Amino acid sequence: MPTVRIRWDWPGESRLGRLAMDLAHAATNKPHKGAKREQTVEMTKIHEEIKTERLRQDAEWGGSTHDDVHEPEKWCGFLRHQLRLADRAACSLATDEITGGEEQALIDGYRERLIKVAAVAIAAIESLDRIMQKRTGSSDKEAEFAKRSIGRANRRRKK
Repeated sequence: MPTVRIRWDWPGESRLGRLAMDLAHAATNKPHKGAKREQTVEMTKIHEEIKTERLRQDAEWGGSTHDDVHEPEKWCGFLRHQLRLADRAACSLATDEITGGEEQALIDGYRERLIKVAAVAIAAIESLDRIMQKRTGSSDKEAEFAKRSIGRANRRRKK
């Protein structure tokens, strides 16, 4: 099973931000700078699970229309919530009194939470990219409108 290396030494970023970045890199199979990675069957399976979870979230919450109304702080809150749930599942695994069947259920629950964390991180990134694309597009349109307005004003002055 491939591992995701979480970097704790990046300056100027929160641990949650780094975790989201690392999960997004793992989910999209974009290796970190300088890293060489082969696509494995296991990774493909995980990517499909994350995609399936994203589609489920979109169906439940309304897709990009709903996602794009959230500010970055809200997305961090969603990620913290999912991480807290994953942390609870991980802590439950640490107890010695669980049996084989209970242990497998806890492992499955922990894994499911990690998939949800990755899907929420991807949703936040997709939303951010859409918002930034709209801003770039609108500023281009505003600049074009301003140029036309100045051109009209100059033509009126010449008359």
